[in-house]
Amino acid sequence: MKKIIMFLLVLAIMIPGLWASGDQESGSEHKMKIGLSLFSLTAEYLATLKDNMLNYWEEQGLEDKVEIIILDAGSDSAKQISQIDNLITQQVDAIIMVPFDREQLAPSVVNTENAGIPMVLLAAKTVNLDKATSYVGSDDIVSGRLQMEDLAQRMGGKGNLVILHGHPGTNAEVLRHTGAHEILEKYPDIKIVAEKICEWDRALALQAVENLLQSDMKIDAIFAENDEMSMGAAKAIEGSGIDREIFIGGVDAIPDALQAVNEGILVNTVFQNNRAQAEKALQVAIDAAKGKSVEKLYDIPYELVTLENVDLYLDK
Repeated sequence: MKKIIMFLLVLAIMIPGLWASGDQESGSEHKMKIGLSLFSLTAEYLATLKDNMLNYWEEQGLEDKVEIIILDAGSDSAKQISQIDNLITQQVDAIIMVPFDREQLAPSVVNTENAGIPMVLLAAKTVNLDKATSYVGSDDIVSGRLQMEDLAQRMGGKGNLVILHGHPGTNAEVLRHTGAHEILEKYPDIKIVAEKICEWDRALALQAVENLLQSDMKIDAIFAENDEMSMGAAKAIEGSGIDREIFIGGVDAIPDALQAVNEGILVNTVFQNNRAQAEKALQVAIDAAKGKSVEKLYDIPYELVTLENVDLYLDK
């Protein structure tokens, strides 16, 4: 009897402690890890994309619940592939990737799927989009169409056109170029007189357009696949002393470009809603990591910006 009584006393003492331990374990929350792989943080658009995601992360009070591992691939596909492999090895809960090359990064999407880790492609696609958990972004073909249609109309449907390309093989470079050519099929009197690879870079675009102008090439319009290159082209024309108008357009609606449209230096840019992309991508990654159902596509439409409506975008 004494042994039974002693056992009951010890058990009575232990049970509250066991309950407390159980409550503590159930109350402790796993801190989710999400990898954010950006192909280059020197690109203004991607740097702003990262900042908008971190701002949203803070606004939603996610600091204690979600860790974001930010990786910069430095415009190097091999490096980005290695970084994704490292995230898989770390067994992160989800990966958000802005791929550098739509073909070379395709195997990384498959590897992530095989590892059972949700992959959210952001702002740029790989050729095997169906293998990704979700895509959050805008349709780059549309941006090419919007910019080129506006340029073609300003040209009166005829004249000499220069195209400035981003890095070959990137999703935006391929699809924006495709969109432009779809529009050009309607305007047979617009002639492409030069195409230059400027790798999304302002300085390279400045140099390329300077060289074209020094060759006495007649240029009526410049189609730039992003705003860094459109701003470089504008700088080259400004320094050339040419007094006739050359229509210049771009994509991304970065602050410099919006101001340039406002001042009549660029005739257009195409607004890509950076903040909406960043916020939705993080939402989708968190939901997918929790096992919630997410859509395969979250389309955030492009919008043409010209002098007539630029005031609506300057504050964005």
